[in-house]
Amino acid sequence: MTSHLDTLLIVLRTTTVAGVSLSTLLQGAAIATLGSFAFSKLSRKKRTVDGAKKPRNTVLLYQFYTSDKAKIQLSSPCLKLEAYLRVNKVPYKDCRMHSPAGSPKKTAPYVEYNDMGMADSTLIIDWLEQNGVVSPMDAHLTPVEKAQVEAFRYLFEEGLYWQMLHSRWQHEPNWPFVRDVFFFKLPGILKYLVAFLVRRGQIKALRIQKTGRHTFEETLIFSDKIIQAASDLLGDKKYMLSNTRMCSLDMIAFANLSNVLYLDLPDTRMQQQVAAKKNLVEYCDRMMAEIFPNGYGR
Repeated sequence: MTSHLDTLLIVLRTTTVAGVSLSTLLQGAAIATLGSFAFSKLSRKKRTVDGAKKPRNTVLLYQFYTSDKAKIQLSSPCLKLEAYLRVNKVPYKDCRMHSPAGSPKKTAPYVEYNDMGMADSTLIIDWLEQNGVVSPMDAHLTPVEKAQVEAFRYLFEEGLYWQMLHSRWQHEPNWPFVRDVFFFKLPGILKYLVAFLVRRGQIKALRIQKTGRHTFEETLIFSDKIIQAASDLLGDKKYMLSNTRMCSLDMIAFANLSNVLYLDLPDTRMQQQVAAKKNLVEYCDRMMAEIFPNGYGR
């Protein structure tokens, strides 16, 4: 004899909405609800700097935790800003977080400096230079060189960055590895719940930006062109535009190229595009040694 519960289960499994079973939809809703609750709890945790009063005239840099499986900070905007602070000898404190929910723009990195709070690595750097915290890093460049900086900034941050995100968050063969690397600090089921929500948000952002509408193979066509252009610009120079002096483009190039080169994803095709350029590999290694001589995070 079929019980009421059995009947309900049959209805849930056989009833579909837009081709998806009702039971699957309910499971997804439950996961999303639990994940949202857990994520909000993490986001509401009060952030303190070693429990002490926040120091004056020191940049408090809020960025993501980094797994031992990664050689570097896996957010290229965070790495760009930290590299900038180190190269320009700006006093800063490295503050790690699970979620950027406390950020003014809900993104990372974000900083606090005395009474100022700001997000977006480019806007932060502009603010630091305009307010006399740092001498303008590109002041020595010619107008043509400054134009090159802006053009390649766009190639890296609006091109390669999104192609790299596609390889991590949308390309299915890489996802289990990415999940374990990005959410390693979260215990048990919480890791899977939060990862589910974050991935869903990243894929949505990729679709809106349009890179997510391409197949991974198509994104490789675009990334290969950008990586080739970067290799051609660098040539045999020490830095992107000079043999003697870094500029802001070096912070951008290093952050994005090293994020592709130094993370060993299961599908290595994008990584191999950088690895095939000897000058870019040497450049990333050289920049890493100069900026983080004891290794990242030390």
